[in-house]
Amino acid sequence: MQINPEWNIPQSIVNNDVLHHAGDSSYFARHRYYIAERATGKKVAIRSVSRDMLASGKYRVSQDGGRGNSLGRIVFRFKNNFSVYLHDTSTPGFFQNSWRGVSHGCVRVQRPFDLAHFLLDDADEWTLDKIRISMDLAPETEQGREYIRTHEPEENENGRKLPRKLISYMPVKPHVPLYIIYYTIYPDENGQIQTYPDVYGYDKSVWNYLKKYI
Repeated sequence: MQINPEWNIPQSIVNNDVLHHAGDSSYFARHRYYIAERATGKKVAIRSVSRDMLASGKYRVSQDGGRGNSLGRIVFRFKNNFSVYLHDTSTPGFFQNSWRGVSHGCVRVQRPFDLAHFLLDDADEWTLDKIRISMDLAPETEQGREYIRTHEPEENENGRKLPRKLISYMPVKPHVPLYIIYYTIYPDENGQIQTYPDVYGYDKSVWNYLKKYI
């Protein structure tokens, strides 16, 4: 797990969304995006990068970690072939909606700190407080509260407060098995069969294979 991750924006999202704002410094500042050369990692001036340059794939668009980051304050990474992971969100209000198919493919976690605690079930209270403080959650130990009292958050060149980074990475050991299962028909807590939107269009693909046998 990584606390306060940067978001390296996939090229597909750059092409569909970010590309249209090439050269617009206010757009990039508002979203806390920056542009860097993929080959060297060197940041480049927003106004010097054209649409064609962004479309070339030679430049990486990333979002600074911390408050407002699209991945939220913590991400849980796991090996897969789709570049997806579990993560917090900067828009938790979506969890109140019945329709929540708003991500680009990753899985948003409603209670990310609780998941972190579950994955680190033998962590001591100070370790948990370091995660809380790094996520801007209230500490629960006196050591954590003392740290908040004596350590003001730093500011960047634009006066924006930076997250307190007591912890950046935490390994999950032993590894925890993870299964992502996709159903569009499933019984609810009362055993009644419910149907759900087929956001990935898998039902149509399955039907195309089955219909010749029906």
